[in-house]
Amino acid sequence: MSKTSLTGLHQFCCGLLLIIIGSACSSRPTPEQQLAALEAELLNSPTLTVAFEVIATGAFPAELRGTLAFMGDNQTSLRADGSFGGEPVSLHLGSTDTGLVGGNGDNQFVVEQPAALREALVIGLTRMGILHNLARLTSVQPPDHADGGVQNWVQADSLTGGGDSLGFHIIVAGQPSGEATLLFSDPQTLLGREQVVNFPGGSMQVTESYTITSSGTGISSVSLSSSMTM
Repeated sequence: MSKTSLTGLHQFCCGLLLIIIGSACSSRPTPEQQLAALEAELLNSPTLTVAFEVIATGAFPAELRGTLAFMGDNQTSLRADGSFGGEPVSLHLGSTDTGLVGGNGDNQFVVEQPAALREALVIGLTRMGILHNLARLTSVQPPDHADGGVQNWVQADSLTGGGDSLGFHIIVAGQPSGEATLLFSDPQTLLGREQVVNFPGGSMQVTESYTITSSGTGISSVSLSSSMTM
């Protein structure tokens, strides 16, 4: 084969490789699209169950195990047992015919069914971790922004990466509150989370692990670790 032919073949192969790479890059969702797709899956699955374990050390030690479930007819159930701040807790949240009941052991609240309960729990989990709303139950409070507005209250800002890693700044009520990185095995299968959240004084290290199933099919197994400054 002549030198000219070899050069032409080399140029053709290089051009083909660039086309393949360009096609792969163009088909990958943006970081914003990837997070939106994950949240849409968790929000819209007809049924969804999240078995979780939370272990925290530092300013507020905690060890909690439980299950979050969304079922038909807007039924929601959240239960977790263990310890928080060195005290035993038995956390519960559940829909009833008359509204929503939740709290810690015999200390509980009863409210009308919030309009945006599932959104508050799902967005709280993806952007802040499940421990935030578990902590609210320890003080006998319903999930944050269960009546609406959670997506404006806590936001994922300045998203970077994509594919197997998605990073963002956590903004709460307009204020920078930390940074998080979500880890994926593919753009829609969440594998883990690393997080730093900033509050005045102290620090807390948190590990959360999830097994998520949707409509009877496993979506993902999640290991979440975070470091919180409080």
